[in-house]
Amino acid sequence: MKIKLGVRRLVEYAYRSGSIPQGFSLSIAANEGTRLHRIRQAQYKEGDQKEVPLSTVIEHEGTEVILEGRCDGLLVRDDRWVIEEIKSTKQVVGTEDRFIHWAQGICYGYMLCKEKELSHIDVWLTYIQLDTYEVKTFKKTI
Repeated sequence: MKIKLGVRRLVEYAYRSGSIPQGFSLSIAANEGTRLHRIRQAQYKEGDQKEVPLSTVIEHEGTEVILEGRCDGLLVRDDRWVIEEIKSTKQVVGTEDRFIHWAQGICYGYMLCKEKELSHIDVWLTYIQLDTYEVKTFKKTI
């Protein structure tokens, strides 16, 4: 049996809890989020990639789970691969550091590490404030 599963759907299901925080991308119209993504991606360097499709197959007890999604940015900085996950917010940018958002970036990082046989990857979680365009990036190596 084969099952197709999107990264976003997986992490939203796996890490859902309590109420949805106000101010994050679920409360921002899709076109506004897309506009903010494009503003950030316009700052990418030559060779950086945006909206990169990634997928992997995970086999378990005779079932193939095809995990797939699109990372917002695939970059190389200082000879290291970087996955950037961009999130739009109405909140003041500062300490927003949501595990569900990290989980999405980490899944993309896993898929790229598996594909390219990498031992580690950097994951950036970038928040962009809707009204001020303030940007805050959190970084982890996995």
